[in-house]
Amino acid sequence: MPSLTTKSSRSQFVTSRDASACPIPPDDKKDGDIGIVNAEDDFSSAAEKRLLRRLDLRFIPGFILVYTLYFFAAANIGNVRILNADTGDSLLQVLKMMDNQFSLAAISSTVSYALFAIPSNYLLKCMSPQRWLPFIMFGWGATEMIMAISQNYSTLLGLRFLLGVFQAGLVPGMTYTFTIWYRLRERGVRQSLILATGPLGSAFGGVIAYAVGSLGLEAWRWLFIIEGAPPCLSLLTLLPRESRVVIPR
Repeated sequence: MPSLTTKSSRSQFVTSRDASACPIPPDDKKDGDIGIVNAEDDFSSAAEKRLLRRLDLRFIPGFILVYTLYFFAAANIGNVRILNADTGDSLLQVLKMMDNQFSLAAISSTVSYALFAIPSNYLLKCMSPQRWLPFIMFGWGATEMIMAISQNYSTLLGLRFLLGVFQAGLVPGMTYTFTIWYRLRERGVRQSLILATGPLGSAFGGVIAYAVGSLGLEAWRWLFIIEGAPPCLSLLTLLPRESRVVIPR
């Protein structure tokens, strides 16, 4: 019997009803032939488009938001350096940090990002994206919020390092998720759209920092809290776990 090869999780969504929508062409059938429907190649056009729309609605807006929040976290360290500097309440002034200490704190997340990228990818495969991605998002959001109570340079340095540990798995995790749910020819445009929106996080981060600056003294603490809270909400459902989430039966 011919074997049916599947290349993505979408194959599991082909039911008997879907199969009847894409029968073997009449010219190729003979009396007594048994039609074999390949879940990868013989998806009906209507079912294919319906599935893609549902996948796009499920993934694209959420990943755009996640990637924007990722850039918020990357850019806010620069914003807090100058926030309320004119009143003597900037991060450097409150924590009594030197410029070289601030630079080390700023790059510490990059160092941990590079060190933990591979281990994070391994854990991603062990735990699955729908569990690992919400976990690391919650981790980096909570880390940002804890930065708001930093009282010295050492605390900030350690938290920035921990931030990079959590963020190391985001982009590989999103890419891995696309390989599961989309075919190769369908990934390029969608991933490019998500990656193109990331720098907007840096731009809007500056606007948010300016607005937070009017909240009062030591506004940098408010900035860490405000930009760290949204990723913590990722413990809510982010990725589909079952076929019925994507296609109603």
